[in-house]
Amino acid sequence: SQEGDGTAVALDLVPRGITEDQSAVLTKIFREQIEDIGRVTLIEREKMIKLLAVEGTLPRWCAAEWCAVEVGRLLGAEKVVAGYVEKEGIRFSLGGIVVASESGDVISMTSIEFVGEMESLTAAVKVLAYQLFETALPPDLRSEHHEIMKHSEDLQGITNARKRMTAVIRSAIFPGLGQLYLEKKFLGLGLLATQVTLGAVIVTHYSRYSTAYDETVA
Repeated sequence: SQEGDGTAVALDLVPRGITEDQSAVLTKIFREQIEDIGRVTLIEREKMIKLLAVEGTLPRWCAAEWCAVEVGRLLGAEKVVAGYVEKEGIRFSLGGIVVASESGDVISMTSIEFVGEMESLTAAVKVLAYQLFETALPPDLRSEHHEIMKHSEDLQGITNARKRMTAVIRSAIFPGLGQLYLEKKFLGLGLLATQVTLGAVIVTHYSRYSTAYDETVA
């Protein structure tokens, strides 16, 4: 648990599949939320950037535990908050970690995944901050987060239904293609191999029958 206050530095959220400008906006929201929670006193971002620029060896963002520890020790902060935002199509992943600079111990770690729209990231980074500092969500944010996750489940259900229908169509064209589409490689390859084998057997028997028939007629 996170007992008492202390100084902390919040690194810029690592952008994965989003632009640096988008990450900068989300980082600002993330930092503001941490400040509002009030569990730690954040070192000003401008001060952090200047010190890191002087050091010249560490980036202003990192999600790895060892990197966060090094930054915390360099800036003289008791804790370091690091995280990332990842976008892959309409699937989003956020993760964060709070580490103690002196000991290197992980104080807390959390992640959020959902399917939806870019606009939902604003609420998601706020939720990430609350979860990292093990603080209950305010009612309005809790309600918004619930809607985002429900919408995510609905979208995934629609997507899965469409994938199953596509798999059925592909399997109707050629058995095994549907399983491969659903990434069931072992089953899909097995069915494909069976169909190829049966096809080869049929062709072989037909060829023998045709040859025998021609010889009989002749």
